[in-house]
Amino acid sequence: MSHYLSIHEFYQRFPDENAARDYIAQQRWGNKPCCPRCGSEKVWKISGGMHYKCGDCPKGKERFSVRTGTIMEHSRVPLQKWLLAINLMISARKGFSSIQFAKHLGVTQKTAWHMEHRIRKACESNEELPLKGDIEIDETYIGGKESNKHASKKLNQGRGAVGKAAVVGLQQRQGKVVAMHVEKANRATIYPIIEKHVEKGSSVFTDDHKIYDSLHGAFDHESVKHSAGEYVKGKASTNSIESFWALIKRGYYGTHHWWSYKHLHRYVAEYVYRHNTRHLSGIHAIGALISNSEGKSLSYTELIHPTHDS
Repeated sequence: MSHYLSIHEFYQRFPDENAARDYIAQQRWGNKPCCPRCGSEKVWKISGGMHYKCGDCPKGKERFSVRTGTIMEHSRVPLQKWLLAINLMISARKGFSSIQFAKHLGVTQKTAWHMEHRIRKACESNEELPLKGDIEIDETYIGGKESNKHASKKLNQGRGAVGKAAVVGLQQRQGKVVAMHVEKANRATIYPIIEKHVEKGSSVFTDDHKIYDSLHGAFDHESVKHSAGEYVKGKASTNSIESFWALIKRGYYGTHHWWSYKHLHRYVAEYVYRHNTRHLSGIHAIGALISNSEGKSLSYTELIHPTHDS
């Protein structure tokens, strides 16, 4: 069973703008539209079928469409093209550069870049994932290699994590991943994440980094000594989460080549979302992201001048 619709299947399912609009409306509201602003069901379609009107909203704000309150809000890109963009994003294991995306969609690179980040915002989780059972925990660093930088860009502070952004990840074996960009990978940032997302009584597996030493008292904790060339010890390993890191880095180096740190949280969310919805197929994967886009509009101004939350 394919995880995505082929181009042929896509256009059979969404032959025109009306089919795309009807599908989005069905995913958002089922058979009874409701106002995305106030939640009222006192709603009717305006002649032409492109907009709705809410009987409870104040005059001047009562009109809305299937785009209102979603990542597609205030976008002039056709809905059919939006659904194609979502289908492409959820099917590309290593992601799309905005240049590639623009060519596939027939839009400008600027529009493609904005669309991609809107879709990535929809990938951000709406739920608190309770990981339980066997959990692997690890951190990685995203960024260019010092050896590849121009002399004027080098920090001259050593190798490894220097000049890179830290990302911490937790993976339930054979299950979901939680991953996020952190300012610094230390106990102060990692422990609250573990306490929030890992169910008490779970077994956690890490490498021998000293930041994980204090986990022994709170969880059933085992570690492998990567510093000594040890990667598996009984049940203990971090191979699953490291495979996830490898996929992100193939996307970073092979597809995008560079990510701005101010947008890193959305790139990470994209890869996490694809992993956590890998069991969905075709039209269901598109529908899940449409549902997840509720309340996640992202204007171009917010994108280029981000606040803490965007």
